[in-house]
Amino acid sequence: MRSDSTIEAMGQTFDDLAARLSKEERIDLLDKIRSSYVDSAEPLHERNYEQPNLERIYSHLSVFEKFLIFIKMLFFSRDRLILVEELVCKRFAREIEDAVPGMIDYKNKKVLPGFFRKVEELQSRASVFIMPFKELIQKGRGDFYAFLADIEAPALSQRILAECDPGRASVRRNTMEEGILRQEIENTLEMILEEMDPVDRQNMYYHARVVSALREFALYPYERILLLKEKGRDGGASFETIQPVLLDVINIIFSLEHRPRVVLLEGLFLFAHVKDMEDEQYPLESDLKGWIEKTREAMGFLRSFNTEVPLIKIYALIADDLNFFPRNITSGEDWFSLYRQFWMARLEKNLKQYLLRLMKKEVLAKAAHLIHQSSVVSVPYYSKTAFGSPVAYEKTLAFLLEFLKREYQLSMHNQLKRILIDGEFYKEQNSQDFSEGFSGCSALEAQIQNLFLMLRSDGRYGAEIEKIDREPIPQALAVRKKKSVLGRFDRDVAKVLTDAATYFHLLINVLNGILFGEKGGRFDTLSNLGYIGGKENQQFIRRLKALLDDLTNFIGVFHDLKNIEEKDANGR
Repeated sequence: MRSDSTIEAMGQTFDDLAARLSKEERIDLLDKIRSSYVDSAEPLHERNYEQPNLERIYSHLSVFEKFLIFIKMLFFSRDRLILVEELVCKRFAREIEDAVPGMIDYKNKKVLPGFFRKVEELQSRASVFIMPFKELIQKGRGDFYAFLADIEAPALSQRILAECDPGRASVRRNTMEEGILRQEIENTLEMILEEMDPVDRQNMYYHARVVSALREFALYPYERILLLKEKGRDGGASFETIQPVLLDVINIIFSLEHRPRVVLLEGLFLFAHVKDMEDEQYPLESDLKGWIEKTREAMGFLRSFNTEVPLIKIYALIADDLNFFPRNITSGEDWFSLYRQFWMARLEKNLKQYLLRLMKKEVLAKAAHLIHQSSVVSVPYYSKTAFGSPVAYEKTLAFLLEFLKREYQLSMHNQLKRILIDGEFYKEQNSQDFSEGFSGCSALEAQIQNLFLMLRSDGRYGAEIEKIDREPIPQALAVRKKKSVLGRFDRDVAKVLTDAATYFHLLINVLNGILFGEKGGRFDTLSNLGYIGGKENQQFIRRLKALLDDLTNFIGVFHDLKNIEEKDANGR
């Protein structure tokens, strides 16, 4: 499966759309749109052009025309079919010049201003699709196809999420082993995709081909053609000049054979405007209807353009190639692969989150045991409940605070203080390390309380949050701004947690040296260890060993919990 960074990148827009517009709201919106617009099955161009068969054309020529060709063959040594081809080109030119005057001047081998005016209007009509396709390219086609399939075939995504749920996979395989669960989920996904309704699959393939052609139509640099327009009264361009750049746009127009259906237009619009939907006042329905109306006008123009402008014949004359026929450049076959990749990444993320939740539950049980409580209760000032938005170190900070109150201050502090006062270290550095660790741990609770003061209404962060609450802004924007403030507070919390780990590690290292170290080592023992506590020295040493065990167990659980919460926060 994919790397964590790729997994995080995939699915973000899909999640944003789901968060801002529920499935029921999407269905209701689509129903309203469909009641206003009916999908047209009328193709954008008729595939009724046949490449000229020169032999057949020759056979239908009049006796006089055949006689002229014979004379030219006799006197100019010209090939018969080449002469027929020249005759056909002249007919094409007359047809074009009579049907759409001002497009070409075959005699002078020039494209005239009328053709450039058509291209300018084509560019204007195509521009309605530019923004949606730029967004699609930026956010990823896999995300888009997943969102579109959720509209086209909602039961499919529901089935994938239900049957590929890690908990259900665990029950089916009776294991919690990550590799086995991953394989089970992948196999289940493959089975579901193989059983996808053929009609839904065909609809998605249709959409994907239209998306491919529309993207080229919208993003083609029409200026490449328009810049060839010569300055001056004529304002045309020679056949030779325009031929290389005209081929691409003809292939694009020919490839755009079918109109986009309403469901595809809705999907493109919503996908492009997900940020606008953060504003609760955003007129989604009216803007969507207005955009669909513009797309219908654009497709109507393209249909009339294809009917009025005989592009294939024009290019055949420009390229001097009667065998020319446009190439279909649409793709769409990769939609299924991209859709599968999306779900593979999404399900991998779900699996990691599931395993992380199980690990967190296990670690929290150990943490609760260490502080002799049934659970680790979050601090009221620093929790999702307090802010309506997740915080990074909710349980880690609560565990640290409870450990300091219940274990460190009540049972450890006095024993450690006795070492600080009575202990005689061989090395001055060890004395300094112990003093730093002891002082730092002893000050942690006050340091944490000072953090909480910053969340009060008159505190640094609390004042910012209250100001956001008072601002007349959309709720989604308010939530995002609060997350930014809490993100900065999380960094302050992370600094305290890092300091706490440093202080506790100093104590653990020095205590290990005192109890088990050798003279001359980095952390060695005390010169008077056998005398501290007097007659109760042995009891003091036993207590010190128990204290070291408690600190070692604490720091292990502390690190595990902190790492899990960091991964959880980074995965949101």
